[in-house]
Amino acid sequence: HGPRLMQAWTAWIVISAALSLVQTIESPPFSYAFEAILEFVFDIVFAFETIFRFAVCPHRKAFFCNGHNITDVLAALVPLSLRIAASQTLTHHDKQHVLQMVLDCATPALRLLKLLRG
Repeated sequence: HGPRLMQAWTAWIVISAALSLVQTIESPPFSYAFEAILEFVFDIVFAFETIFRFAVCPHRKAFFCNGHNITDVLAALVPLSLRIAASQTLTHHDKQHVLQMVLDCATPALRLLKLLRG
């Protein structure tokens, strides 16, 4: 179960980053609404994964001393919180907004950093 689960998780991470990057091209393949739903699902899954690992960690202070865990927290919570903030301020045509630009650039990079866990 372990290696297959890791392969599936790796694929999930790569797909989430690729879909984020694909949406930055001039004529994105998905509608804005569909992309927003997909990104929110990815953000929620990553947030739950990080929260679950923190909840079962026997030494919670040590959890934040591990660089991989800090990366996972950033990859889960930064895009999710920015996406929530952006949803309050962005319209369909406002793709140049600073929050949206940060999401478009930072989210794929943060997600790919999760692959460093190995």
